[in-house]
Amino acid sequence: MTHALEMIPAHPGLHPAITYYYRLRLSYSVIDEWLLADSGHLWFFVSGGEGYIDWRQGERLFACPAMCTGPLSHSARMRLSGPMEYVGIPLTPEAWGRLLREDAEAYVDTAVDARLVLGDMMEEMAAAVRAAVGMRNLADRLDALLLPRLRPMPEAHRAVLGAIRTWLNARMFPHVDELYAHCRLSSRQVMRIAKRYYGAPPKLLARKYGALRTASAIVADQGRPPTEAVEHYADQSHMTRDLRQFTGQTPRGLRTRSSPLARQALSLGNFPEIIPYA
Repeated sequence: MTHALEMIPAHPGLHPAITYYYRLRLSYSVIDEWLLADSGHLWFFVSGGEGYIDWRQGERLFACPAMCTGPLSHSARMRLSGPMEYVGIPLTPEAWGRLLREDAEAYVDTAVDARLVLGDMMEEMAAAVRAAVGMRNLADRLDALLLPRLRPMPEAHRAVLGAIRTWLNARMFPHVDELYAHCRLSSRQVMRIAKRYYGAPPKLLARKYGALRTASAIVADQGRPPTEAVEHYADQSHMTRDLRQFTGQTPRGLRTRSSPLARQALSLGNFPEIIPYA
């Protein structure tokens, strides 16, 4: 076995804050991967996982047994020791306000001990991960801990996040003015809410998710970027810069050098907040 991935939906009551859990086992001696620029992640290492994450600004952060990565504005390189087993929980923008009760903007482009965002519940979740037998049992244990923690979101914030999700799915590279036109708040208010939950303003979100959807298409379609991406980018260099920023890979790298894990990460089911490519 080189890798084995299992996934299971979270309880419907947790949606859209948490949509699924997964367990990944890797038998490689060294795991060297690029983290996609997603909206955040919880990591609970069962075995292995010693190592570090290198960020573009030159900072190196060392992994810990229970870790939270915040929303990323660029990819980061993770190098960990194996063999390794961990349970992952992808965080949607709603998770920052409804479960973690933190502003996503405060955790952009960094990784922290999960205790900082979960408090004392971190130990309970880590114990549940270690004690779980099978994915159904794992999901039941984590659901039982997370459901009571879920809190309501202000209606105005929920409306803006819904508008952002609809806007991101309307086209591969949506225009910011289209989002503002559909919100009942000022552009400044919409931008503030976007930063609070996504960790980025709408203009950066359009670039980021457009690049991720382009990368998803390249992987799914054997190297052919979608027509909408070709028309959007000024030239090949422009596309390459954006893909490298948000995935760590060039278009050629996605076609020829991306690992099975990277390809899995770019598959459609792993983007709960948008449709990566349609």
